[in-house]
Amino acid sequence: MKKREKFLTNCPICRSKKTTKLYKSKIEESNPYTKFLLEKVVDKRKLINCDMKLCLNCLLCFFDYRYTQKELDRLYSTGYNKKRSAYIEGYKKSFDKKKESLEFRSNLIRKLLVLKSYSKFREWKEKAKILDFGGWHGRNIPDIAKRTEKYVLDKSNHKIDPNIIKLDELINNKFDLIMSTHVFEHLVDPLKILRNLSKSLKRDGLIYLELPADIFGLIRKPPIYEHINFFSRNSIKNLAYMANLEILYLKIDKYPYAYHDTIAYIVVLQKSREIRKIKNNLVIKIFNILKDLQNYINLKIRKNYSFKI
Repeated sequence: MKKREKFLTNCPICRSKKTTKLYKSKIEESNPYTKFLLEKVVDKRKLINCDMKLCLNCLLCFFDYRYTQKELDRLYSTGYNKKRSAYIEGYKKSFDKKKESLEFRSNLIRKLLVLKSYSKFREWKEKAKILDFGGWHGRNIPDIAKRTEKYVLDKSNHKIDPNIIKLDELINNKFDLIMSTHVFEHLVDPLKILRNLSKSLKRDGLIYLELPADIFGLIRKPPIYEHINFFSRNSIKNLAYMANLEILYLKIDKYPYAYHDTIAYIVVLQKSREIRKIKNNLVIKIFNILKDLQNYINLKIRKNYSFKI
């Protein structure tokens, strides 16, 4: 039997071998997302009949199939929207004016969210550099100084907004703030990426993450698509610990994402000033699950956002 090198046996965050299968991701011909994968991305159709697994150590849920480099190049290549629009309604240009205005409003609110999260822990500067990792157009980057240099590093090679610098790699750059919103759920190796980002952070810099809190949506047993990691509070704490980062802020919140709402974790990190061993005992895991569940339900039934503009 040939070795299945593309299938994970260990957790992609804490590297634990203590994982268990939750369900099998079956191909659904009627699902437009799956159809897109089959026709435009994956090399072998049968491989995406993979398993959704749960790490019993850190409580990360993840698909054990990880895309190859060639598949990632197809998935996040130039023409990102155009390729998906042939399959998925939400990517078509037939947006009405209401959706356009909601999307513009979302960019402003999310920019404010980043700024407010940064301002909780750092002062306004004379000069600063911000990187939006996976930031597409760069419209969510705020000003945190009188002169803010703004950079985007995005695999999909989208057209970026004026006055934003496009990067192809992190080498020889140090940033006051590195932000990454709704990206880590897509990554084949999120721990490796976070460690690399930390190396490009100034000593007093911050990392800001937004991670979808969609782990509860797994009861619907969705097939594999672009999201291959499903985070919990416990797994986020383990991710930070493994990357030698300290969590300053961790909260589930509800806010506009494009022309619809999302419920996601907002996380603020800094380089660890002291090493504290992560605790993954059963009591803490249960507490974190219950806390996430309570916050998620409260946000789901709430009509208004928890923050004020």
